[in-house]
This record gives sequence, structure tokens and C-alpha cells, in this order.
Amino acid sequence: MNTYKDILGVITIVIAIISYSDYFFSIFRGSTIPRTISWLIWGVLGTIAFVVQYNAGGGAGTWITGFTAVMCFLVAGTSFVKCSEHFTLYDWVPLSGAVVTLLFWFLTNNALVAIVLIIITHTLGFIPTMHNAYKNPDEETAMTFMLNGLKFSIAIIALDSYTLTTWLYPLVIVVLNAILVFVIIARRISLRKTRAIS
Repeated sequence: MNTYKDILGVITIVIAIISYSDYFFSIFRGSTIPRTISWLIWGVLGTIAFVVQYNAGGGAGTWITGFTAVMCFLVAGTSFVKCSEHFTLYDWVPLSGAVVTLLFWFLTNNALVAIVLIIITHTLGFIPTMHNAYKNPDEETAMTFMLNGLKFSIAIIALDSYTLTTWLYPLVIVVLNAILVFVIIARRISLRKTRAIS
């Protein structure tokens, strides 16, 4: 047992609890309207990624992947019940990719290929949320995604084993969250300037 890595693993969970608490409060206040499909996709893919990372010896660095998968399912369920939305092609294409990835994972034993498929599908799963953040930046919570990037950055350090199957997925999550935070903040600034001019 590596105490240092375990402490980092616990820190990632604490960051996640803070982040998701704020996100859920924001949903119930009506200031955040998450894309149900995105969160469902992230839950499915996160579950697969957790199992693959854990089996590859990722240790405490994988804890946050599993915890995040559970929280993604909870956000998806909350969003489905609380927020009325219509589903578009932006939603169905990445969801189909998540299902294909899940089937592939069940039918093969290739962890690296599974991780690569998870990353591709996870990136596609960001499309509905990225689209929503661009059109309606005030409906997304930048802090949640900022903390999400932070917790996965720490999780990479907390990994017990460094292989493509353990570190590639969290690294991509960090990058995607950073891009999303940038889009949210940049669009809010742009829209405020536009409103001020008009």
C-alpha cells in the first residue's frame, strides 16, 4: 500500500464531492441544465474505464474514475427527471458510440483498444455539452468542469502503474474539461460584450 498515493486518491474524491455538490445545487436552482445523454455516456464509459484501469494495476489513481462514473449516472437521472429537453443527432451519435464500446469491451479482452474506443466515444459525448455551452454558456457550471480537470490531474499522479491503459484516459479528461471551461468562460464574456453594445 502506497500511503502517499492513497492520500491523493482520497483528495480526488473530496474534490469530486465538492464539485458535484455545487453542480447538483445548481441543477435544483435551475441555473444549470445538463445534457442527459452526455452524462449517461460518461457514466457508461467511466464504468468501463474504471474496470480497465483497475485491472491494469492503476490503484488509488482509479478511484476517482469509478466514483465519477457513479456521479455521472446520478446527474443523468436528475437531469432526465428535472430538466425537459429534446434529443438531437448530437445526442444519439455519441450514445451509439458508447453502446458499441460497451459491446466491444464485453466481446474482446484488449484493454488498450477498449481505452482508445472509450476516449473517442467520451470525446463524442462532449459534443452535446460543448454545443450547449457554446449556445447557452450560462446553463453550464464552469467550476464543476474545472474541478473535474483538477481531480483527474491529481489522479494521474496517484496511479500505481503508468501504462497507456491507466494514464491516457484521465489525461484526455483533463484536456476536454479544460477546453469546455474555456468555451464556457469565453462565450459568457462574448455574450456580455454583445449585450452591452446592443
